[in-house]
Amino acid sequence: MPIKDWNDDDKPREKLMRHGAETCSVAELLAILIVNGTKDKSAVQLGEEVMRTCDNNLVCLVRNSMDSYQTVEGIGPAKACIIKAAAELGRRIHIANLGERVKINSPEEAYNYMQFLKCEPVEEFWALYTNNSGMLLHKTKVGDGNAGDVLVDFRKLTLNALNCNASRVILCHNHPGGTMMPSREDINVTNNIKELMKKINISVVEHIIIAGDTYFSFVESQML
Repeated sequence: MPIKDWNDDDKPREKLMRHGAETCSVAELLAILIVNGTKDKSAVQLGEEVMRTCDNNLVCLVRNSMDSYQTVEGIGPAKACIIKAAAELGRRIHIANLGERVKINSPEEAYNYMQFLKCEPVEEFWALYTNNSGMLLHKTKVGDGNAGDVLVDFRKLTLNALNCNASRVILCHNHPGGTMMPSREDINVTNNIKELMKKINISVVEHIIIAGDTYFSFVESQML
């Protein structure tokens, strides 16, 4: 049955307007984006099929390419482009500060703040710069690459620390493959950055590795 023939409370757009976006399933939100279904499938059914290609995993949805969305019959380049644009907006919103004052004084707080990294398909290395009370002054990506081969820009890391007058640095990177434990290279890079920051009187107070829904803390593991 076409969506136009559904009860108003079941139509995704009307449901969102009457009861709020949080009441809609992911498939319903996708249906609102892609607007039209096909002769044989409603827009909600197309949304459900797109999610099945991701094993109903939103992280996978963000990581997937437009080509992967188009493996669903009824999702062409235009609809795939809309889905990818929405996924990218969500990713950027997660990265943005949105003007709030952020304090980070524990590995859990660092993990919660940097959770967007679990959506990234390649390793990214970030530095969070804080004052002595843990107030976030600045954050920036200082490296990326493939597993075990992340190139960290030490000059960028140092200049940013000086420019924002930071007292402390929290290091953070992701393991897209899901392995939580640090590699030998991760340990070496951490130690090198620690020695580099010491020369300009800045403390490296934590390094966390984000691996899906969990993280590894160098401090909690007594490696820093």
